[in-house]
Amino acid sequence: MSNLVMIWRLYKHVELKKIWLLIVFGFIGIPIGGYLLLVSDGVILKISVGLLILGFAILLLRRVTFPIRNEYLAYPTVGLLSGILNGSISASGPPLVLFLANQGKDQQVFKANLAFYSIFLNLSTLAVFYFNGTLDRAVASIIVQLLVIMIAGTGMGMAMARRIDQQMFRKLVIYLLIASSVSMILGAIPF
Repeated sequence: MSNLVMIWRLYKHVELKKIWLLIVFGFIGIPIGGYLLLVSDGVILKISVGLLILGFAILLLRRVTFPIRNEYLAYPTVGLLSGILNGSISASGPPLVLFLANQGKDQQVFKANLAFYSIFLNLSTLAVFYFNGTLDRAVASIIVQLLVIMIAGTGMGMAMARRIDQQMFRKLVIYLLIASSVSMILGAIPF
């Protein structure tokens, strides 16, 4: 829902000629991730992914980047990883966010590409979860309840974005990656 609002505002910034590769390979990765969810230990998977994201986010925060000259070759890998993570632990964003931040994308392009990609990937993931039996009434109920919070957060974020320059946007993205990876790690640890 929030991605639809973002696309409505930023559609002219979507780099469709580049991100179609993300979408195709993201679709390929979703069932692989769905299978991975069924056959692996979710705790180990979440902690491992969280640590990996945290490490790359810290490198970006310290301004260590790995600029990729040929993005057309990188998009399939990023899309596949994103699809696998979405299909397994519902975390498609970090590979793409890390990639876009690493490449120094303008914040409008960054948000537009992320939102456009997420619409397609999340709808596909819901279908995979449904067919795997991991999307039941309880999960669907939680999703509906969280929609209100998501819509409110989207509105607040869009209002704040008008006041944030490119450098501050990059820092916020990295800090959010760090916070989400720490949250993923702590949320996976059974207490």
